[in-house]
Amino acid sequence: MWMLTRNGVFSVKSSYRKLVELKNVNSTFDEEASKLWKKLWDIPTLPKFKHFLWKCMIDVMPSNERMARVMGYTGDQYKMCQNGTEITKHILWECSFSREVWTTRPGERRSMMNPDTSVQEWIKSWFNSEFSQIEDDWIVKMANTTWEIWKECCKCVFDNARPNPVGVIKSIELLNATTGQKMVHKHQTEVYVIDSGTSVTKWMPPSSPYYSICCDASFKSVNNVEHSGWGLICRDFAGQFIRDECIYANGIVNAEEAECKGLIQAMQVAENIELQMVCFELDAKLVIKAVNGDIQVVAWQNQVLIFRDKVFFRKTSFMGLQIFK
Repeated sequence: MWMLTRNGVFSVKSSYRKLVELKNVNSTFDEEASKLWKKLWDIPTLPKFKHFLWKCMIDVMPSNERMARVMGYTGDQYKMCQNGTEITKHILWECSFSREVWTTRPGERRSMMNPDTSVQEWIKSWFNSEFSQIEDDWIVKMANTTWEIWKECCKCVFDNARPNPVGVIKSIELLNATTGQKMVHKHQTEVYVIDSGTSVTKWMPPSSPYYSICCDASFKSVNNVEHSGWGLICRDFAGQFIRDECIYANGIVNAEEAECKGLIQAMQVAENIELQMVCFELDAKLVIKAVNGDIQVVAWQNQVLIFRDKVFFRKTSFMGLQIFK
């Protein structure tokens, strides 16, 4: 019979509590450490990121060097750069790949100018850094960048993927756009909707007092040269023509990116002519679905563009999206 539970059945929870109790019998309460852990767990980012930082702080990250200490594992060279021992500090900071990522974030890079600083001391310094007072969500951005570097290391080690600093930087930007205070402040109302009913084959004007902006993008590759552009037409609820626009674009990689940027262009037009009650109509179902919450349906390269769309919708009232075919 297990004496630590009322029903006499063993549980991991009761065992853990007993071990903590025994550990704390001869230890004193560390108020400073308690405050640090509270700050760490209160960071407005995803729980797995905070758990990752906690593991860094207590030095239990599964690096080759740590496994060599604990399990007698041999082969501690860092696979990503083949230069240096795979310790947590090298992965997150000293590796040439990591430095390349940190170079794009000047404020973050200056946070570890002392080469003798440990990872634990480095993370601890975030909460007292002047940068956290100057820039909103600076600590969150530090956590996001650190996590993405670690995740890219795992891809390299376990999936034999080539390090991709551009992809990591874009992923960091994506995280920065969705974490921090944006996770704390809830929007009172949704300002965008989606009509996923039957396909519309004939254009109908919106209800009064809405304006309609129909936008579409084109993309074509000819002899390995990509050609793209987008066009739009703006009309009021009576069907009266307001404005049109056509733009040729360079540097577009695929049709989905063209559709995302086409929607951004339509929003900029609405903002320039000071329209507020607007229904944007387009035929890109995935783009509309991504703007309305399921961002994973579009390629990761285009997710930053989707966030630009979402930010615009959230700062402007009475706008909506509709599928038009």
